[in-house]
Amino acid sequence: MILILLILSVTFNAYCVYWYITYFKHKPMEKQEELTLTFIKGRDGKTIAKTDEGKICLLDIPYCKASHTYVHEFEDWRCAVKEVKDNCLIVQPITLVTTSEENHELMGVKLDDLKSKFTSEKEEGRTKR
Repeated sequence: MILILLILSVTFNAYCVYWYITYFKHKPMEKQEELTLTFIKGRDGKTIAKTDEGKICLLDIPYCKASHTYVHEFEDWRCAVKEVKDNCLIVQPITLVTTSEENHELMGVKLDDLKSKFTSEKEEGRTKR
């Protein structure tokens, strides 16, 4: 009788440990912080981004390799924060928001608008004097 209770106890404990490990390993991620980041080349040639607060964001390389996600320079990505460290964030890219070509076109339009704005202000200032 004692032997049967011992076997049942060990089996139940082993099942509980197995369930605990698999539950937390495959647990759906809780509400994560998501950011939209524009990636650039860092000093060492790696692709990085910066948050609005100035924190460096590094890519989660194993996640990118497993999901076949390729992040290029000047692309905007919606990213989930995987890990927060003292001086940087580890992020996982989720979806591409804008490509580098779209960003270059957008910046060209903004540059033209700024040029026209400031050249017209200079001409108005010259005529008033």
